[in-house]
Amino acid sequence: MRIQGTSRWLVATLLLLGACSTSSTATTAAPDLPGTLPTAPVTTTALLATTTTSSPATTTTTAAVEILLPNNDVDDPVEAIVAILEYVSYLHTVPVQGPEYLDLVYLESCECYGAVLDFLNEYADRGWVQDDGGIVVKEAIVTQEFDNGNVLLQITDSWSPQFVMDASGQRIRLERDEYINKVVLFGLERGTDRRWRVGVTGLLGEVVDGEQ
Repeated sequence: MRIQGTSRWLVATLLLLGACSTSSTATTAAPDLPGTLPTAPVTTTALLATTTTSSPATTTTTAAVEILLPNNDVDDPVEAIVAILEYVSYLHTVPVQGPEYLDLVYLESCECYGAVLDFLNEYADRGWVQDDGGIVVKEAIVTQEFDNGNVLLQITDSWSPQFVMDASGQRIRLERDEYINKVVLFGLERGTDRRWRVGVTGLLGEVVDGEQ
């Protein structure tokens, strides 16, 4: 495979990943169901021979959004990175709740955490939800395993074209950040909850002309 571009973060990625100790992050619980409004009592007022009974107040119940959890609590780091990238795509479909669950797949110390958080907040502010196939992993290779249990993987993935549905129901194509066959290094750390999380990333480049 011929890759165009080199990573200025490659050396730093290797050093950070090898030096980091395994971190753990507690699973964030899904939000509680909102309470049900109390029903107003029925009152009866006597006026001569006429009795008036007020109608009970309408009861309103707001259903909580059920958020799925990522399948990154597996032994195989290749399966874990595929699950992580699928989950990032999924969080873009629930951008309001997404930030609460981001720490299930990223360490907060990773620059990628802040980048994805910014996207989720922008989607929420604009009333957007993702409406496309999301990130698709084309190839995943374990390139290094460290003594502390951390793993370095080389991933070739794609996300193009990208669409969102706005608050009015209109489907919009986003021109920014489209990529096909981008090659990235992902450093994974496994927490005590058995979930793999991305600790560091480094862009290598992209596959040129589909050459192998």
